[in-house]
Amino acid sequence: MKQRGLIVTGTRGAGKTTIVVLLSERLEICVPVPAVTTRPSRSDDRAGAYEYATMARFAELSSSGALFVEANYSGYEYGIEHAEVRAILARQQIPVMTITPKLAVQVAHSRQHGTWLPVFVDSPDELLDRRLADDGRPATQEDRLQRVADREFRQPPLVLVENAGAIETAVDQIEELLHSER
Repeated sequence: MKQRGLIVTGTRGAGKTTIVVLLSERLEICVPVPAVTTRPSRSDDRAGAYEYATMARFAELSSSGALFVEANYSGYEYGIEHAEVRAILARQQIPVMTITPKLAVQVAHSRQHGTWLPVFVDSPDELLDRRLADDGRPATQEDRLQRVADREFRQPPLVLVENAGAIETAVDQIEELLHSER
């Protein structure tokens, strides 16, 4: 079955958002899918990446079946709406979802969602800590525990992409994966 889209997941601070932005700038066919979340906005959030929703609004989306995928991550709800994915596919483009590692595995295994290329982005712990600190959010014990939990999914069907050097190298790897899968 032809691949429908790209999933980018991984550890906090691994560069997922930056990779998605660079990939979508390089390959106009790749379109980031905005997510709905109950978490508050952060200063490092990319414009248009999230719709910030109340718990009531999120519950309404969930119960109505409007969400393509949904997950709880670090105490907040996240989801992607069917309509967003459908609109990108209708334009003959590749939807790029940034979702939790656990959810990435579920989507990768689900026939219901079609075929997706799931990529797990990771970096060494000291680099992750430095990136989070540079973003004004020094790594906490919760971050370190979440890394351990996330890395349990760093195996097939997810394809590992190390982002330990120039971020363009990680983008190159994902671009090569996309071309080989299509």
